[in-house]
Amino acid sequence: RSSDLHVLQDIFEAIEASELERAAQLCLQRFEAKKQYWLYAARIGAELLLRLERHAEAKALYEAVIKAQAAPWARLGVARAEFESGQWPAAKRTLESLISSQPTYADAYDVMGRVQLEEGRFDDALATYRRATSLTTGSINRLQKQGLLAFYLGEDEEATKALDRAAAIGANSKMFDYQTLVLLGFLRFDQRDAKALQRCADGVARALDRAPASPRLQRFAAVLGTVGVMLERRIAATVEQVKAQAADIRAPGFDLEAGCNLLTLLARVTAFDVQLPDATDWVRTIGLRFATSKPAAEMLVRAAHVHPPFQETLRQTHAEINRLAESAMSLSVAGDPAGAVRALLEHAGSTGNTRLAEMAALSFKRHQARIDDAPAVGEAIAALRAEVGEQTSKLPIDQLDTRASGGLRLHGDAS
Repeated sequence: RSSDLHVLQDIFEAIEASELERAAQLCLQRFEAKKQYWLYAARIGAELLLRLERHAEAKALYEAVIKAQAAPWARLGVARAEFESGQWPAAKRTLESLISSQPTYADAYDVMGRVQLEEGRFDDALATYRRATSLTTGSINRLQKQGLLAFYLGEDEEATKALDRAAAIGANSKMFDYQTLVLLGFLRFDQRDAKALQRCADGVARALDRAPASPRLQRFAAVLGTVGVMLERRIAATVEQVKAQAADIRAPGFDLEAGCNLLTLLARVTAFDVQLPDATDWVRTIGLRFATSKPAAEMLVRAAHVHPPFQETLRQTHAEINRLAESAMSLSVAGDPAGAVRALLEHAGSTGNTRLAEMAALSFKRHQARIDDAPAVGEAIAALRAEVGEQTSKLPIDQLDTRASGGLRLHGDAS
């Protein structure tokens, strides 16, 4: 709509210049003055406020839009603001009401599925994503989400069907994510289908040719390569390649998705009767690093579902992280905040767990004045957070979103 572009040019230029605060302010001014395209400006403005993590302001803007016009996107925006600010029960109520009145609004199911994942209700989330896919049968993004979750829940037939269709219709699309081929490759291994597995590996190899510096694609290629040599029963090569990948578990760029893929590989290698003496130690290291929340811990457990002993190890690591966090915070309650910060620092350093690192940072910020060597502790926290990374706990399903579920693609977005 070229007329939109002309009228809202100042907003789009601010977005393209990454001046999101100014762009949001321009949107609010247009909305409040009820100028031309004021509702569209409000939608852009609310999206910007969400990206700026100003959730309360975004929710207020969406609610103001609803008073003027009960648009489904505005009601969904309220739910997104509630969810992203941690108000999951409120988001769930908002979504239930929206879905009841708009049962074919697929975006609402996207957000509901994400809420259910956060609550650890993976089976309900799969049913929700299944419904979203049925409403938009050609949506690559939704097929990938359904397939990914079905894979982790052990619904192999459903996962194969959804992932295969996503690969068939989306291979040349920007919406396509190559994690789809990794999961499909595991399923082809389970089916002992060497040709289909090779097609998955070839697809990732072509993507890697186009982006040879991508660590994510490099990891995908390594995983599929190992699955391939294992299917050929080249045991020594399998062991060597698994060891090489396990060496990266504590690397800063190694994220939850990479951890889940390695767990899936380790579980299958072990179930294939390949001897890996260090496998349980690797599983424990992955669990300690990435058990940062209930859904993250559940995703790890699900990733290893073909080898139940690994699942038990992963459950134990989640419990251990909770114990470490509680024990450190008990020091703060007992009047020793400096001891709490140091304990959290030590535990985060030994495990690489981002939740413990963030707790250390928050506790330090709150009690900085009561910590004697505050500058040195602050530097240690900054160094630790740089080492463990800040995005490592992002759920694998979040990687499939080129935009936030239910979000608006903004002028100037890379994708």
